[in-house]
Amino acid sequence: MNTENFSTFELLYKKFRYPFPILKNPYAEQLQEISENQWIDREYLWLYESNPNICKILKKTNTAHIAVQWFSTASAECFGLICRLILCTFYNDDIYEESKREDIAFVHNQSIGMLNGKMTAAEAEKQLLILPSVDSSCFNYY
Repeated sequence: MNTENFSTFELLYKKFRYPFPILKNPYAEQLQEISENQWIDREYLWLYESNPNICKILKKTNTAHIAVQWFSTASAECFGLICRLILCTFYNDDIYEESKREDIAFVHNQSIGMLNGKMTAAEAEKQLLILPSVDSSCFNYY
């Protein structure tokens, strides 16, 4: 193959054909609405009410629309759990991306403890309050 005249654009957009139908989960719009108006604006508001930019960032993420093709055949209940997981994952990514290594290790240990049933979420939350404040300037890019 002659790479001098190789065009990635031509390969991907003119010659590449995805052989399967593109399926989208029918609950995406419903779950996006729930994500924005129920979870972000109410249930999880306590997590970031001191920094409203986080709400804007999470809403622009469109978590339901990220999962729409990955989990195209999931029931509404399962799709809701997936959307919550994605929302929490993005929140944690934004919060801890600029943290110190020792803070991440602490959060990691708390998370593993909860997943293994060695502590409750409430116990972990109390212990997380001793972490130094996360620099919230990283949320000012929107």
